[in-house]
This record gives sequence, structure tokens and C-alpha cells, in this order.
Amino acid sequence: MENKNNNLNLAYGAILITLLIIFQYTTSFFSNQLLTGMCVNLILSLTVFKTDLKTIFFVALISPSLAFCLGIGPKIPLLIPFLIVSNCIFMYLIWIGVQYSKKKNKYSFVFIFLGIVLGAILKSLFIFISSIYILPLFLILNNIQKNILGSAFSFIACISAILGGILAYWINNFRLLRK
Repeated sequence: MENKNNNLNLAYGAILITLLIIFQYTTSFFSNQLLTGMCVNLILSLTVFKTDLKTIFFVALISPSLAFCLGIGPKIPLLIPFLIVSNCIFMYLIWIGVQYSKKKNKYSFVFIFLGIVLGAILKSLFIFISSIYILPLFLILNNIQKNILGSAFSFIACISAILGGILAYWINNFRLLRK
């Protein structure tokens, strides 16, 4: 039975990484951070709903790396580890909400929603603080670059994560997509 679950997680992980590449690449043509962020966070959240913890962290790790390789987002390689950690924060908090909702039958969406919202807030707060205060310790950034990074990883990033998480929850609850 465990082998079947491993194979299923591997299959879902491969499909979701493929969708991640497609969404990151196609939405980059619109130059709309909210759209791209929502699509990426949708895939990150679907990964939480469909796979195990190991696959969740792998997708969190590969997402910013793929974005950088595709030329999407900030062209700062030193930002990638911070983006990876922020994805891990977001996805892990959703995972906690999902795990807790399995224990409680009544109002289970509340725990998942709290995981999505708290994960989005902490994700955007972590990446905002990292890009404004920690990254400049390693790179020389002028005020314009700091302002661009600060605005890119602030309110819009939080909203796109919340929207992506809620959309993933909605998609996950279609009968055809259930495990």
C-alpha cells in the first residue's frame, strides 16, 4: 500500500511541476505579478492537497529555481533560497491546516483557510524582510531596486498566495480530482 502511495505522490508531483512550469512561463507574458503569483501559489497549494510532505518540500524547492531559469521574476540568484524558504513556510502551514482538518469533521474548511491565510501572511512577510533587510547584506542594491523588491514581495504577494490557496482548495474539492 505504501508503494502505491509513493507512486501516486510521484505522479502528482510530476504533473504539478509540469503545470508549474507551464503556468510560470505562460503568465510571464502578461507581466502581471498577481496573475503569475496566484497561479504559482495555486500549484503549490494543490501540491499540499494531493501529495505527501516530502513532495511538498521538493516542489517548494524547485519552484523558484525554475522561475529563475525561465527568466521569470527577479534576476537575483541570491534571492532563490529566500523564495524556497517562503514557499516552505506557506505550504507547511497549509499542510498543518489540512492535517488538523482531518481530525475535526465540523468546520474543517476553517482550519485549511487559516493555514492558507497565515501561510500567505508569513510567506510574504518573510520574503519582504529578507529582500529588504537580509539580501542587502550580500548585495549592493540601490534604493530603486529595494523599492521594486519591497513592492514585489508585499501586499500583492500575500493576496496572490491567499487567492491561489483558496482556488486550489476549490479545485481539490471537485469530485473528479479527489484522491
